[in-house]
Amino acid sequence: MKNAVKDAGEGFFACPQTVQAPGAPELAQTFLGGCGTVRVERIVSFGHATPEGAWYDQDEDEWCLVLEGEARIAFEDGREIRLGRGASCFLARHLRHRVAATSAPCVWLCVFGRDLALEAAGCPGLVPLPAGLGEAGAAHDRGTMAEQTELC
Repeated sequence: MKNAVKDAGEGFFACPQTVQAPGAPELAQTFLGGCGTVRVERIVSFGHATPEGAWYDQDEDEWCLVLEGEARIAFEDGREIRLGRGASCFLARHLRHRVAATSAPCVWLCVFGRDLALEAAGCPGLVPLPAGLGEAGAAHDRGTMAEQTELC
């Protein structure tokens, strides 16, 4: 059993050489999925950013947790948040955002799904989004984004 642990290297936190090459794309791996509406991905960035002028406008909610490194997420109105190791954020579907910068490496754990409900009070390291961004996202009648901002 000792060899199995040794061979695992850094496991989930590992940054593959293929991601570190100049011009290489980020690595996105889906770990959990299936017939439900939730999927879990590991994303490994190495100084990656969303191209200027490009915005994510997803049909799913997304909870992002930075496991290693740091990242900045920018919003269409010009505001940004910074996520360091152990920090997370919740992005409601259709909230236009982009990754402004990542460290080399930056390892993310992201959970995607329809109608995710964030239990902000029990989510250590949650970074609140700037006030008013909830209204810019999806028309959620749950108040998820407003709750997130108020609880942090």
